[in-house]
Amino acid sequence: MTTFQLDESINDGDLASQCNDEGQCTVRRYPERLKGTKDPVMLPMILGTDMPLLTTDFSIVERNIKSIPTNSSGVIVVRPQTPTPDFTSDDAAQIIRSFKERFPDWARTNWAGLYVEINEGEIFVARLESFVEWLRKESYDGKVCETLLFSDPQFIDKLRELIATPGLRLIDL
Repeated sequence: MTTFQLDESINDGDLASQCNDEGQCTVRRYPERLKGTKDPVMLPMILGTDMPLLTTDFSIVERNIKSIPTNSSGVIVVRPQTPTPDFTSDDAAQIIRSFKERFPDWARTNWAGLYVEINEGEIFVARLESFVEWLRKESYDGKVCETLLFSDPQFIDKLRELIATPGLRLIDL
């Protein structure tokens, strides 16, 4: 069973309880001992475990490039398609529910080494290490990540294939 780690931006007890009550995964609330810890200190600690980080902080990787370990448990960002200042954990929970309905393998998926953004209608997937390399570059005109629409009839198969391909380099550097 996969265990997901909430970060401080989405540390919602109701969200964790709802997910845990479903029994398909375990969701851990942000540790009390880390509250107030700056991201450059927290990220290696969390990403060095086997628990993917679940966050609503869409710039956490970009702002903390040097703190992302080479081998990581993965980062899953839940965000609105159109940025809004009043995005809540309830909004994030709805996006997560929609994603889980569209991708039944979510709880059995190995998210290690992935950078994923999920919004109301699509998912962006990149290898975290490649994404960090891309962020370090000053300019770039190539493909940053693979985007899959929830409405695509082949969504499940395409996402399975994308995640399962070992060593797949989604970003051409």
